[in-house]
Amino acid sequence: MATFATSVPVAYALWPTSTQYLGSEIPWGADPNNSLQRLMITLKDPSLALASTMDNSVLRACASNSAAVVNKFLRDEKFTIQLTDAGSLNMLYCAAVMKLLGKFLVPGTSGYYLDKIGKKAFRLGRDSRVKHYMFRPQIGESFRIVEVPTMAGFSLLVARPTGVTGWDMLIDWSQMTFFMKEVEGNGVILPSAQIDEAKVDVKALVGMTGGEWMIQEALMAAKFGLTRKEVKFEAAFAFSAKRGGDPQHNPEQNDYIADHDLYFALVRQGHVLPIAVGLIPADELSDASDVE
Repeated sequence: MATFATSVPVAYALWPTSTQYLGSEIPWGADPNNSLQRLMITLKDPSLALASTMDNSVLRACASNSAAVVNKFLRDEKFTIQLTDAGSLNMLYCAAVMKLLGKFLVPGTSGYYLDKIGKKAFRLGRDSRVKHYMFRPQIGESFRIVEVPTMAGFSLLVARPTGVTGWDMLIDWSQMTFFMKEVEGNGVILPSAQIDEAKVDVKALVGMTGGEWMIQEALMAAKFGLTRKEVKFEAAFAFSAKRGGDPQHNPEQNDYIADHDLYFALVRQGHVLPIAVGLIPADELSDASDVE
């Protein structure tokens, strides 16, 4: 099953969006025993730094004391997740949606085939300004990372899976982008992918408290597309919080061949934290060499 992670819409909803609606910031804190809550607090500043590079065409949000208002916003943004209506008294409903679309500098060439995973593929060459890097972990063998820039100001990075999944992928990719070193290389041969909507597990955020507020429900979904022309990633995060609730804690030569599960990151230059990351098993990649 494909898994994705992005802290940007989560942080944008938890802090700027709720603050703008309420007029004051909720002092969200993490349960020491809750790893996802701790991660969101840790990644708050770098996540909001990435959010500050995005305009309303990429990152937008909605907040209300009415679930219907926020749920309509999610539907209008073509996401199926919907918050439970728990009334309006002492309630806050927030959602943030991020939509990244990056066209490659030069469209790739179809007609390639990845024998190991039995999928058609396309090639992006030197004219697409592909860069190659090596990452040397403290334990294990070095491996190659390939970067493909887009015209939207972010790049697609691809590497072999490292064994890390879920939200830990954000930290894994942060370490790789920080320590990777550029090396010689040629183009890259990539599979196509089209994931219409995948749920992202954020249930661990339920019970997170900030002052008098406590999160009652947390939902997230992501979409991903990779074709010879572009890469796109969309994510929606929504939560409801109640004020005054009792706190609780719930437990060609030198081409790189991506003939493996697709482990990727979308990055902004000058930021160690990736905008978004994901892992798509080979059997969920598209059978076509291109998805229009």
